[in-house]
Amino acid sequence: MNSPKVRAEKRRAPERRYKNELRGAWNMMTCSPEDPTGYLIAGHCYKDHGKQKKAIKVFNMGLNQVSIKHKEYEALRQGKQEAESRKNKRMDILGLLPLEIIHSIFDNYFDRNSITPYSRVCSTWRNIILNYSKFWERLYFGSVDPNSTPAPPHHMLLPSISQHVQEVEISYDRRIELLFRILRTANFSKMWSLKILQYKTSK
Repeated sequence: MNSPKVRAEKRRAPERRYKNELRGAWNMMTCSPEDPTGYLIAGHCYKDHGKQKKAIKVFNMGLNQVSIKHKEYEALRQGKQEAESRKNKRMDILGLLPLEIIHSIFDNYFDRNSITPYSRVCSTWRNIILNYSKFWERLYFGSVDPNSTPAPPHHMLLPSISQHVQEVEISYDRRIELLFRILRTANFSKMWSLKILQYKTSK
């Protein structure tokens, strides 16, 4: 088993290598400003470490200093394009987290109603949310109280979450035919309870 000192040294090694590569690249740019090698090394170092603005700046320096006839000129242009693409690309934080952490966030900060709108952010978020069975085991559609605030339209998600549903309550309203069509066609393999409620108006 490695000692804490050895483990710490291994963790620092990539950062030290990154800094050494950058130092060497900047020395090349200073000593041979018309040689694309230093710009390419530094640009890709910054790009691969998520520092896209610095990468773009270095690639631009190279494009301004290196002859357009140089065989590596196109590599500088492509490097800049890649850095710009990464800079403009939105990072999907949720998709990078382990499921255990995502589910802990769901449990502590969201309920079914508040999480549902986020299923429309992107396909990754949709898959994560719709596959968290805890949200979808018990569903209620409609309101037996006409004065209450309507819940989000979970019936639109039913075909995607049907495999998680165990209990369903439906108030008798205009959507009941649509709900029954979904109940007949989707896979509700775990469902064991279905209740249909009808609101009785006072005379």
